[in-house]
Amino acid sequence: MSHGHSHGGHGHSHGGGHGHSHGGKQQQGPTGLSEAKMNGMFDDDQTLRQHQRMPPSDPQTLEEACESGSLSTAIMCVARGTKVDRSDDAVGATPMHWAALRGHMAILRFLVDQKADVNVKDSRGQTPLFWAITENKLEAANFLLEQGADPHADDQRGCDAYSVACQHGSLAMLHLLHTFHKIDITEADDDNHNCFVWACYKGHLGLAHYLYYVHKMPHNVPDDRRRTALHWAAREGHTEICVWLVSIGLNPAQQ
Repeated sequence: MSHGHSHGGHGHSHGGGHGHSHGGKQQQGPTGLSEAKMNGMFDDDQTLRQHQRMPPSDPQTLEEACESGSLSTAIMCVARGTKVDRSDDAVGATPMHWAALRGHMAILRFLVDQKADVNVKDSRGQTPLFWAITENKLEAANFLLEQGADPHADDQRGCDAYSVACQHGSLAMLHLLHTFHKIDITEADDDNHNCFVWACYKGHLGLAHYLYYVHKMPHNVPDDRRRTALHWAAREGHTEICVWLVSIGLNPAQQ
């Protein structure tokens, strides 16, 4: 995984620790993002608001049509000259991103027929496949993969689709990704957190078992601050995961 991404205004912190905060500052999660914003792949309030909003009931633009699932409006917009890969909203999302997020299959097929790019990235480097994963839209993700979506593409934090699936706790999605492109157990994000660390940090024991027992993913690789999956699971209070990690050889006294 590439480590040369530009982080711009993102919340990465490459100085100081990730641990509990002091002096009234917010805690930091594995990517160095404030705990209040640590929701897997999104790292700012504006993006979270975009994804949690209700789809428009009376879509007028192509983006609104793709978000709400109005194929007729989407067709009309394209017929009037709207570009299918345009990105003019606050997070740089294209119509393909919105259709993937909501799982609107007819819209996705229409956009692909219109030569929309399945690997187009938003302003944070995230593709439509990432957006489908966040809402566990398996059918949409499967379609995008069939159309050539690259699960190894990194966002600006160095996270790929496998990491995002682990952040969101979807074993079915992770298995789907693996059927198209095998999991690379050496992959890690820009802070050297692999999928196993993300699964443990987020409390997804089943995913951690799958990665360790099925794919033999390294379980004791320290991150850039020499902290392992055990540290992150303990910090989040995931007792069952911590007990299991110790049983497979992680040392709770390791600094």
